[in-house]
Amino acid sequence: MPDALAAYAKIARRYAGDAADEDDPAWRAANRALFRSRLSGPTVLEVGCGPATDSAKLAEAGLRVTASEIGGGFGGKTIVYLEPL
Repeated sequence: MPDALAAYAKIARRYAGDAADEDDPAWRAANRALFRSRLSGPTVLEVGCGPATDSAKLAEAGLRVTASEIGGGFGGKTIVYLEPL
């Protein structure tokens, strides 16, 4: 597993964008809308959240989100709890 985490850390910023607030508006918005349409409740667990960009957007849309990241590319092990805004 450490090799997988090291490999991911090398591409993490490219995968999520250069900054935590980076967003690919059309693609990500369409995917988040599709995701929300398939939920059966207001609670989401995002595993491998990176900088939690999508988690924040889901909370803005009124969902309760728990997000986690263990990859070193985003500052190490993190658990984030986001309440609906």
